[in-house]
Amino acid sequence: MDTWTDTEIAILDTIVENAPRDRWLSLTDIRPRLARWTRADQDRVLWKMNLLDNITLVPESNQKTLRPADWDAAVEIGGQYKHCIWIGE
Repeated sequence: MDTWTDTEIAILDTIVENAPRDRWLSLTDIRPRLARWTRADQDRVLWKMNLLDNITLVPESNQKTLRPADWDAAVEIGGQYKHCIWIGE
């Protein structure tokens, strides 16, 4: 497994502290809390989080409901834009 930098750990902690457990959360809701870090740092952490067993990032299933802000908040992983995060127990 990759090692995590102090910046990455801080971003991870912020996401985990602000995301409800066992419920989907839009990245549109979490991005403002990450504004003190660069978008590249945020995206790198989301990409690494997606590799963890208890965290899942997925595209919004109903793409027609997405607003420009939702597209802006999405992270591209594997050629697909992910809009929602799930953090399990």
